[in-house]
Amino acid sequence: GVVIRDVQMFYKQQHELELNKVCVWVDPLDGTNGFCSGNLDEITVLIGLSYEGKARLGIIGVPYYRDEHHNLVYCPKIIYGDASNMVYELAQNGNISQLPQPSTTKEIRLIGSKHRSQKLDETLAQISPCVVSIGGCGAKFIRLLGSEFNSIVNLSNKSSRWDTCAGHAIISALGGVVCTLQGTEISYEESSCPTNEQGFVCLMNRELLPQVLAVTCNFEIEG
Repeated sequence: GVVIRDVQMFYKQQHELELNKVCVWVDPLDGTNGFCSGNLDEITVLIGLSYEGKARLGIIGVPYYRDEHHNLVYCPKIIYGDASNMVYELAQNGNISQLPQPSTTKEIRLIGSKHRSQKLDETLAQISPCVVSIGGCGAKFIRLLGSEFNSIVNLSNKSSRWDTCAGHAIISALGGVVCTLQGTEISYEESSCPTNEQGFVCLMNRELLPQVLAVTCNFEIEG
């Protein structure tokens, strides 16, 4: 109910919306491979709303996490953010907290895909020596909301708009940036190709974008 009220506030805060310019991108079970393999901390539920092709509102449902002992814990929460530049966490007990602005550290701590190859590993190593592989787009975005990592580089065309729209809106609300490997904007128009054919980059600190694009802009995606 709290999330629905916030979505209604989002509409009230904007100018009158033209429904033909609104598109909702939904992934009811992101991280399917993690679900099948028992890595339930990689699964999320993603709802992203775009207006005029831009990711404007994101909701990510997170059912599981791993504690400090790496034990899987069921403790659902919802992360949501919108164009008002605020991001909130709704906990299982109903408590709501506003997430803090991310660190502006210049050290790139990178999340990559579980789909690996020598070419991918060598490219990511040019960006950062600190790289971890995490399955599921939603889980990657969620990890950026902590202090351990600040970047995602997806060097494949395996993700889709429904994988990235929600996270894109949330990261943008926190002042970050999401774009293709070439630095172009990702369109979420209804008529746009649903596949992120040019991969994507996500950075909590926009100032790091030129450094990352210097490596990714000429990368040729396999397959």
